[in-house]
Amino acid sequence: MSLLLEPTAERVKEEKLYRAMGLTDEEFAMVEDILGRVPNYTETGIFSVMWSEHCSYKTQRLS
Repeated sequence: MSLLLEPTAERVKEEKLYRAMGLTDEEFAMVEDILGRVPNYTETGIFSVMWSEHCSYKTQRLS
């Protein structure tokens, strides 16, 4: 039986795996600023979904 592990936070950043999730370099930097560290693979995916155009968080106006 083999165990599949998610990529490390460092690999997500170095290989720019976040781009495949729809995040730009600038957005990934914002995630780093928000968390105060490099996000792991799962956290990156969560931000990607929250900020996707489908969910419209990127285009919603803040009051």
